[in-house]
Amino acid sequence: MSQQNERAGREIAEGVSQRDLTKLQANCTDDFENTSSFTAAAGKTYRGREVWAAYLADVDAAWEEFRVELEEILGVGADTVVAAVRVRALGRESHLPIDEKAFSVAQFRDGKAIRAHTYPHRPEAVRAAGLPE
Repeated sequence: MSQQNERAGREIAEGVSQRDLTKLQANCTDDFENTSSFTAAAGKTYRGREVWAAYLADVDAAWEEFRVELEEILGVGADTVVAAVRVRALGRESHLPIDEKAFSVAQFRDGKAIRAHTYPHRPEAVRAAGLPE
C-alpha cells in the first residue's frame, strides 16, 4: 500500500467527521463511488466527487452527531485498502447513540479514492477486497 493511499484514506475519514467538503473532494477522483451503510438511505451509492455534499446532507439528516475514527489500515495490494473504523453517532430522531466498528474497502488510482464501500463485518470486507479470510 502506498503512503499516498493511506494519507488519502485518513483525509477522507477526517473529512467526513469534520464535514469538510474540500478535503473529501480533494482525495477522490471525479468518478468516485461511495456505498455507505450509515446514511438515511442505507446502502445508497453516491457517484462522483461532487456528491459528497449530498452524502454529508444525508448523514446530517440521520445523525445529530457523527464521527468516524480510523482504528487500523491494512494495505491490500498496491491500490486497495481495508480500513477498520469506529463510528460514533447519535440518532437525530431517536437520540440513541451508536458506537460500532465498521470496515471500509477503498480502491485508489494515483493516490485518490475511486471507490469505497462500508461493511459491518471484517470477513465481508476482506472477501470484497479479494483476500483470504
